[in-house]
Amino acid sequence: LWLQFQHYFKSFYENSLFELSIFLILALMWFLGSHLYANHKIHKVRRRLPLVLGGWGTRGKSGTERLKAALINALGYGLVSKTTGCEAMFLYAPPFCSLREMFLFRPYDKATIWEQYTLACLANQLETEVFLWECMALNPDFVNLLQRHWMRDDIATLTNTYPDHEDIQGPAGINIPQVMTNFITTNGT
Repeated sequence: LWLQFQHYFKSFYENSLFELSIFLILALMWFLGSHLYANHKIHKVRRRLPLVLGGWGTRGKSGTERLKAALINALGYGLVSKTTGCEAMFLYAPPFCSLREMFLFRPYDKATIWEQYTLACLANQLETEVFLWECMALNPDFVNLLQRHWMRDDIATLTNTYPDHEDIQGPAGINIPQVMTNFITTNGT
């Protein structure tokens, strides 16, 4: 059996349709299983975060998140704050300590929604009292996933709704505030 398994992965043209279908089924099961596990984990992590403050807008998001982080830090709470401006980073402070900036590694310098997953898990491991995050998604479906399914903010802020990214959120500037309603949680502040 082991020799057949090795032979399958070493050969390109000798595999049967049955072997290919078995491989595809196993790959699909692994893909779905890993995503179901990640979905379960992010819901568990979110339940453990006492206070989540999110922010979205067309311009000024990173500055607004830094102001919110400074305010929470000045009150003495431990926090993790994710900002995604020109250089992706997060701010961390244990209770009654000063904020520290730490850079985030982005493969191929591209933001993904998995960055949110990773930082929420990190905030949970650091046992922070407040998790602040800046939404980097432009696609309304991703915003909906991040806000309404994963994070469900206790308090959400919208910085502004300038006509920007109409190619994704448009086609017109009037559509931008309509798309931004995806960031307002049900029964949220």
